[in-house]
Amino acid sequence: MIITDGKLEDFTKEGRTIYDANDAPMSIVAVGVGSADFTGMRYLDDIERNGRKMFNFLPYDVLKSNPRMIEKVTMEKVSEQLVQYFTSHGIKPGKKVAKDIVFSF
Repeated sequence: MIITDGKLEDFTKEGRTIYDANDAPMSIVAVGVGSADFTGMRYLDDIERNGRKMFNFLPYDVLKSNPRMIEKVTMEKVSEQLVQYFTSHGIKPGKKVAKDIVFSF
């Protein structure tokens, strides 16, 4: 999740980065706060590749009257993106993908 108050400097670069990463098992939800121009975020929100959308923009002003709504909508978007990723890679529920998954940072 990204919480942002702002404007994108380079729509093309950011859009290309998201487009190129769209095949990765990741999900991006950006929540826009404040009164900035979120045209760039809306542009990124429209990027789709191979039937999958990994970036969603949510304007806080629309959701702020119901704080639980931000949580609900965010989790719905992440769930949708996860299902889209699994579907696009032929991964079915219950199918073992890996025995052990190790995360290192």
